[in-house]
Amino acid sequence: MPGFSFAGLFGAIYERFYLVVITASGKLAKDWLVSKQWIKDKEKQYLETELNFLKSQIQPHFFSIHLIIYIL
Repeated sequence: MPGFSFAGLFGAIYERFYLVVITASGKLAKDWLVSKQWIKDKEKQYLETELNFLKSQIQPHFFSIHLIIYIL
């Protein structure tokens, strides 16, 4: 039966800790990139919605001006 050694125990713990840190770093990096892309998509969607809203406000007035000019 082999003897117990703290060096072996700490080595095993270190290997597992290293694996956990690498895995967690990869997961955090992936989550950060996904959230950054999500924010970018939401900003684009917001700007498109705002632009469409502004266009819808301009169109009735533009049509009214053309109608008035045509009538005159």
